[in-house]
Amino acid sequence: MGRARHARTRPGALLAAAAALLVLSPAGWGATWALWRLEADTIATAWWIARHADPDARFVHRSAPAPGGGATIGGPDGRYRRSGLQTALDMAMARHPAPDEPCAEPLSKAIRLIELAPWRVPAVPDAAALQAALAAPLAKADVDAALAALDHWCRTQGSRR
Repeated sequence: MGRARHARTRPGALLAAAAALLVLSPAGWGATWALWRLEADTIATAWWIARHADPDARFVHRSAPAPGGGATIGGPDGRYRRSGLQTALDMAMARHPAPDEPCAEPLSKAIRLIELAPWRVPAVPDAAALQAALAAPLAKADVDAALAALDHWCRTQGSRR
């Protein structure tokens, strides 16, 4: 009887479940993430991780990425980084899906425009509003204020659909 139950288990199901747990927080729960090149994409990625992967995460601005990539957002070897036509936020959203997040689609679209097609931002009100909301905190390298500005944008602009 035990053998029959085991035979019905999908091959690799336990391994897949273990891998899914590792993906939930690649740097560990409550990790301190280095935000390299403090810009809209890195802040949005930090916001996504804090909301949908690791609520105890801490974020600090660093002038250089963590050695070996580690818990870095935006660095060339970081866990979440812009690559070709994919933003760091795209990577975070793929690894930590949150289908009920009302801000997901407008945030993703705005960040893609800001990071990959900045000349189009003025023609898209949501992207222009997000860029304006983040301008002062990013200029001051104030991570907490930038995360708060993103929270506010999501409550007002990004979630009104």
